[in-house]
Amino acid sequence: REGLATAMAPEAAAEPEDRVYLSLEVLRSVGVSLQQALTIYYDGSVRPDAGMAAAWILRGSFGGDRVSLRGHWIGAEVSELCAFAGAAMEVWSRRHPAAVVFRGDNVNCLRHLAGKDPVSLEGWRLYPAILLGRRLLGILRERRTAVYLTHVKSKQNIAHHLAYTEQRQRSRCGWNAEDDRWGPVL
Repeated sequence: REGLATAMAPEAAAEPEDRVYLSLEVLRSVGVSLQQALTIYYDGSVRPDAGMAAAWILRGSFGGDRVSLRGHWIGAEVSELCAFAGAAMEVWSRRHPAAVVFRGDNVNCLRHLAGKDPVSLEGWRLYPAILLGRRLLGILRERRTAVYLTHVKSKQNIAHHLAYTEQRQRSRCGWNAEDDRWGPVL
């Protein structure tokens, strides 16, 4: 749902029931300005028979990167989780913002990062990556960074084009394993 956000204040406990769901309007009403917070878009693109690509872009700072990996990947969430991990590591390695807004377009990825456990076998196969994403959120909160997860429509996700272009380029070149690209923060 557009505008759905999960706020995880630095002092909040790691348990899902302690997390508060907020709309972007509520964020603004409690003093969180999207212009003041570091905003990072992340997205992924999968070709199940060949490989996946993931990308993240920091709005306004011309920062970001991408990952592309050969392999048999199932489901869109795997590339979204990879993109989120890259985005979170980018924030962790480069900045100490008071607030960061992660914007993604995969609702399952957002729900799982916010603490909801998977309900399908596919989701449980991704559980180690989900736990990694949750741990990265916890590390940012331990650094006193207020973290917000928000849903954005795919058409508005500025990382989508970078991930999709990387996936298409790798597809055209045959997905050679020696061409796998790991972002420097991963």
